[in-house]
Amino acid sequence: MDDYDGLIYEYTDPTDDSRINIYLPDKGAKNPKEVKSVGVRNKWQAHFNAYRIWNKLRFQRKSITFDAAPESELLVLRDRIAVADYRNGIHQSG
Repeated sequence: MDDYDGLIYEYTDPTDDSRINIYLPDKGAKNPKEVKSVGVRNKWQAHFNAYRIWNKLRFQRKSITFDAAPESELLVLRDRIAVADYRNGIHQSG
């Protein structure tokens, strides 16, 4: 998983065909993901697409690898599952 802390979304301005960048969050990122859009020429469409990608970066789930019981073969690769985090010691099992 990439550790991006921001987004630079580039789209084409329809009035003069110049490339315009949208910075999320506002130019404060040290390692931004750079996305060059193809076919996006509307300011509002570019902003909606940029915020969708930015929210996906912010709220994406973490990936984990572990050994599981035989019933895990019923899952398909990349299916989402719930995994409890028992590292803080306040949970009980059994």
